Amino acid sequence: MVSINDIRIAIQQALDNAYPNIEIYSEKIEQGFEEPCFFIKTINSSQESQMWDSQKRDILFDVHYFSDKEEDINKDCLDMAESLYQILRLINVEGTNFRSSKMNHVIEDDVLHFKLKFSYKILRIIEKAKMKKVEVKVRGKN
Repeated sequence: MVSINDIRIAIQQALDNAYPNIEIYSEKIEQGFEEPCFFIKTINSSQESQMWDSQKRDILFDVHYFSDKEEDINKDCLDMAESLYQILRLINVEGTNFRSSKMNHVIEDDVLHFKLKFSYKILRIIEKAKMKKVEVKVRGKN
């Protein structure tokens, strides 16, 4: 089963592949961090029961981008947003492609907040008891 952390790690790997020289934080941002950098934050997740022992899970992430530009920070953030729409549209989670169902961005206080949502179904696998060997003796006329 794919976990929230599996998706977060896949986002981190996609960012690292596209921007190997930019630091990526996913736990917390240390004071005095170096820019440019990304910070991946899980905003919320929800799970809703559906038919046949399945659940629908929605997870919302916020990828913060801190620019290192002194001037044209807005332009740099907008350029990065354009890039992230392509890079994070489809991510690989343990060999399976996951498509972001919703993406948007906003720039607040010179920081790009790129939000993306993943929705997927979880199927519960019920293991049935295996049959034991049954021996049948048949008597009949020859």
